[in-house]
Amino acid sequence: MTTGAGNVRFNPNLYNDGKICLSILGTWEGRPEEKWNSYCSLMQVLGLIFVKDPYFNEPGFEKYQGTEKGDDYSRKYNLQIENATLNYAIRDQLKNPPEYFKKVIQRHFWLKRHAIIEQARNWMAEMRKDAAENERNPKRKESPTFETLYNPYHIVVSGPPQVISCRNSCSETPVV
Repeated sequence: MTTGAGNVRFNPNLYNDGKICLSILGTWEGRPEEKWNSYCSLMQVLGLIFVKDPYFNEPGFEKYQGTEKGDDYSRKYNLQIENATLNYAIRDQLKNPPEYFKKVIQRHFWLKRHAIIEQARNWMAEMRKDAAENERNPKRKESPTFETLYNPYHIVVSGPPQVISCRNSCSETPVV
């Protein structure tokens, strides 16, 4: 629904076909303390996925955390995820919401519109800053990110996405 027709992985643990790969769920090997037990909750699972630097969730990548190269790859990965979030999880959901979730989606975006627009502006400013830095330093363009290394079918969206106004996509008043 929000994976860009199966082209985007929003986290190394979340596959574009819907598979979730986590040791706590038993879908990935891990240390004994990472195995599922009845005391685990959905919050623990989400806590492993929704992290500041998801790039380092990929097995083997954690050894690069804190290095210049690793931190740069992580930053670029986050920019890709932010771009995909704006395009697929926000814009596409506003333009073509699943009929059975349409009112819920419209209400959510209406109620959270100010925070969402502010976040989108912040992300787009970072994307512009990164693009300008790439223009000044052509070697930066060559550094691969998680998606370009591990998902050759990833759709690269050129330029920052446009923010869609809630007024154009949602009713003027919240949908109940």
